Parts: sequence; C-alpha cells; structure tokens
Amino acid sequence: MLQVFKLKPNDRPTIPRNKIRRFCYQVAINQRFDTFMMVVVVFNLSILSCAYYDMPEDEHRILENLNTACSSIYILEALLKILALFWPTYWMDDWNKFDFCLATLCVIEFALSFLR
Repeated sequence: MLQVFKLKPNDRPTIPRNKIRRFCYQVAINQRFDTFMMVVVVFNLSILSCAYYDMPEDEHRILENLNTACSSIYILEALLKILALFWPTYWMDDWNKFDFCLATLCVIEFALSFLR
C-alpha cells in the first residue's frame, strides 16, 4: 500500500509556443507517429534478416539502400523529438536515449561508408 504513495504521474512537457516546435511536438507525441516508427523498425529488421552469404551485388545494393532509408528515418525521428522537446526533456525518457544512440550509430555508419 505504501508503494502507491511513491508513484508519480508522468510529466507531459508543455506545448511549445514556437510554430515549428509546436508542429514537431504534435507529430512527436502522436500515436500514429509511434505506429509508423514501429512499422519502420519491423521493416528494417526484415531487411537485415534477408542478407545471406554470397548474395548477388544487385540484391545487396537494394538491401543497403533500404537500410539507409530506415537509418535516415531514425535520425529524423531523433531530430524531430529533440526539436520538439528540447534536450533535457528528450533525454529523460529511456526510449529516447536508446533512439538517440541508434541515430548516432547510424550517423557513424554513414560517415564510415564514405571512407570505403
């Protein structure tokens, strides 16, 4: 029973006054956006699982391009949420930390791909 008194409601960030940030905020907290991102994650996982040893170059290039598109979407998601919520509020959510690490790895992957 005492545990109930320790619970606190999730603080919802205040709606930004700036038009661009308000639009980003409305997109970022929208359930449809979350659903879209989940579809992108499942699609990306299916792309990654399609690769096999000694795959023809054309198929490899197609999978690489689809993976790049998904990675770009992850980066845009992180930027959208950071713009909407600002860094301190964005960083309070553990899922956002995971998303940011994923987006950072995508940027590193992009940078390394140019070095090949």
